[in-house]
Amino acid sequence: KKEEYLLEVINSTNKYNQILQNNKNKRVKLANLKAQLLPYTLLLEPLSSYVSTKTTKVMLGLMGDDNFLVVKNAFSNNDLVNLTSYKYQSTNVVVAVAHESVGVELESVMLENNFSPCPFTEYDETATQKISQIDQEILETENEDKIAIKSLAELVEYDADLKLMIDFYSFELEKLNASEAFYCTNETFTLEGYVPKEAVEEVKLALTNYTKAIYVDFSDPTEEDTPPTLTKNNAVNKNAEFITNMYSVPDYREADPNPTVFFFFMLFMGVIMADIGYGLLMIMIGLLISFKSKSKGTKQLFKIIAISGIPTILIGILFNSCLGFSILPFTILPNPTDTSSKVNIMIILLSCLGLGILQICVGYVMRAINAFKKKDILGGIVDSLTWVVFFIGFVMATFNFFMDYFNIVPAEEVMNVGITKIFAPLTNVGLYLMLGSLLVVVVTAGRKEKIMGKFTKGFGALYGLINIFSDVLSYARLFGLMLSGMIIAVQFNQMGVGMFANGAFGIVMGIFIMLLGHTFNILMGVLGAYIHNSRLQYIEYFSKFYKGEGEPFTPLGSKMEYAKIKK
Repeated sequence: KKEEYLLEVINSTNKYNQILQNNKNKRVKLANLKAQLLPYTLLLEPLSSYVSTKTTKVMLGLMGDDNFLVVKNAFSNNDLVNLTSYKYQSTNVVVAVAHESVGVELESVMLENNFSPCPFTEYDETATQKISQIDQEILETENEDKIAIKSLAELVEYDADLKLMIDFYSFELEKLNASEAFYCTNETFTLEGYVPKEAVEEVKLALTNYTKAIYVDFSDPTEEDTPPTLTKNNAVNKNAEFITNMYSVPDYREADPNPTVFFFFMLFMGVIMADIGYGLLMIMIGLLISFKSKSKGTKQLFKIIAISGIPTILIGILFNSCLGFSILPFTILPNPTDTSSKVNIMIILLSCLGLGILQICVGYVMRAINAFKKKDILGGIVDSLTWVVFFIGFVMATFNFFMDYFNIVPAEEVMNVGITKIFAPLTNVGLYLMLGSLLVVVVTAGRKEKIMGKFTKGFGALYGLINIFSDVLSYARLFGLMLSGMIIAVQFNQMGVGMFANGAFGIVMGIFIMLLGHTFNILMGVLGAYIHNSRLQYIEYFSKFYKGEGEPFTPLGSKMEYAKIKK
């Protein structure tokens, strides 16, 4: 109903914008003209006075000091030439008057010495008067701008309607483009598309209520179809879609990785930051930016950062670390910054590698799920779950070995100390599981190949162990980033506290140093956590099962930029 009037508003807006643009361009030209005229304000006569006559050659323009000296020396003994210069900044305004008999010679010598003739000798005003006129023209354009801006401001009330109009036209264009794929006769058309399963009855009812002259049929996609992907995650896990989709949208026929990506991404960020104070700041800043931002991707990213603040706080409690200080009366886990004990470092490092093994095993489980979805039961078991069994056996077989090797728990105490006592009788079981799973992998890897292929595939699968353990070692970056962040925090604290002994000024400077240091540390820490965390998801985790290359489900009318359609 408002369309006709809004089109007039658009025309008025374009008119005023054109006035502003024209005036801007005009001011640029006038400013350039004014800058060129400024040197000639040293002359008191109208610029049109400096023109040649029948018997004289008159030249007005600009010339550098050295060039003017050359010309002056060339005609120093010639009484038929008069040269006058006026110094203006780094150049000279030169007035040359000569008898016509030497005019050609004078002009030749001056041009050879980079003489720049004045282009304004047609002005009947002095340069000062002309500049005054220019200033007046500039003032007039500025006044025109004020009127145009005021008129534009009066049109702001139509902003919301214009935005809705944009979305309305976009939706109409989207429908028009979609209609090009319709199969049409003179009186009928056929529309084919995708709808979510749970929306089938709703869509069918909407169509049949609109007209009875319609036939509607719904069917599952065939193997030849490439349906778009509609992920269905709760409000929390949905935030991980930003991380996953940066790599690739999930394929329609594979399991949605977002719930597991969210869990591990959040957990790893907590491990890297590992500080109560940093966790609280992550929650506050993440929530603030996610609420303020209008970008869906930015909202999701900072919600992840905010939620990651929870494991950051929990792990910070385990290490008794708050902005690098120990504030709790207890410490559950050894602090990695305590370099006096290599045992402390090895416990944390092995724990990070253990998290890596856990995520890689989850990756193989996801791979098995994808195989089961394709009805490939054998492939899901022997190509995926077998590796999960291998890693279970590996942990059982090597747990006490690592405890003893790194002197975390000496061998003579293994049977008497907590969890190592549990793992002691499982060592041989673990070895059998490892060997058995590797045997299954070697035997079944080439099951689809011919005779030679069976051997080469089998040994190739066995050789793949190197890549798998290389992936596990990549998770050591979690420990490295955690350690570097803790060390930086402690160092800035020591620098700041060390200043406190210098009186009031020292206290102020000490607090400033700590604030600056922790600001730097949390910014670099979150950035590093985001980058390296994403790398672990994309390379070490996704390489085990993820295909991606899907297209997101974007139904007609869902690309609104300003409008929010609610039922």
